Amino acid sequence: MQKYIGHDGRAMVDNRSFYFANNFDWVITKDKIIKNKVIPNSIYIKIDYINKWLRQILKIKNNFILITGCSDFSPQIHFSKAFNIIINLPNLVAIYSENNLSSHPKAFSLPVGFATHTKEYEDKLLILKEKINVKEKIDKVFCCWRPRGNNCCGEEFTDRNNKTDFIKTNSKVNFYQNLTQNNFHDELSKHKWCLCTVGSGTDPTPCILECFFLKTIPILRKNINTFNLYSKYPVIWLNEYSEFDDINLEYDYNINWDNIVKEFECEYWKNKILNHINN
Repeated sequence: MQKYIGHDGRAMVDNRSFYFANNFDWVITKDKIIKNKVIPNSIYIKIDYINKWLRQILKIKNNFILITGCSDFSPQIHFSKAFNIIINLPNLVAIYSENNLSSHPKAFSLPVGFATHTKEYEDKLLILKEKINVKEKIDKVFCCWRPRGNNCCGEEFTDRNNKTDFIKTNSKVNFYQNLTQNNFHDELSKHKWCLCTVGSGTDPTPCILECFFLKTIPILRKNINTFNLYSKYPVIWLNEYSEFDDINLEYDYNINWDNIVKEFECEYWKNKILNHINN
């Protein structure tokens, strides 16, 4: 079973739970509620189904936590009416969401992590991680991404267009196209820094977690979600990509990458979420 956080939208569409959602009392899929307890203190739902199951959620009278994911959609943008109803429930303790863009004190960001992945994928990265000698890393920024015309959360989150085209030819950068997954990981592991762009959504995953595994410092454009999730980690922040030419590229050889990686284990996030109820 997978050890590190991610999601599985296909399982939810097929009315199945998955390894991370299994930690919670109810798992709400496309057509059914999988109940590990009769009265839930924690509920995981694919955010796409929030409107369909809203009445059922509103019937809950005890304190509970809602966890949403398995989607590029943001609760605040795509399901704002349902989000506002739920966040104001007096018995709603907290809501953890992928692509969270709310500053409400009960709203917290949940990392997409490795998204849909296998244990074999995790094991491959862990093996590569142990082979890395940070002293041998290249003094360049690794860049590799597929073009995307738009972002479902809005134009302001669209990264892979003319806003970043100029970076591809920058002297600080090694830009790659169409790498296989193995070659992507090999090249990423050789570089000191990586520019992590978002695709469709507001979390630059799985690239940022791959960076932490492979001891490469991410460079991120700031948004509410990314800053909530990653501000405590060794990240170079940009307000806009136009600042790229002026960034000071430094690499800290004393970073404890093992401790960072541990904070993306499912167990870590399960405990972090459920502590809201336990406390």
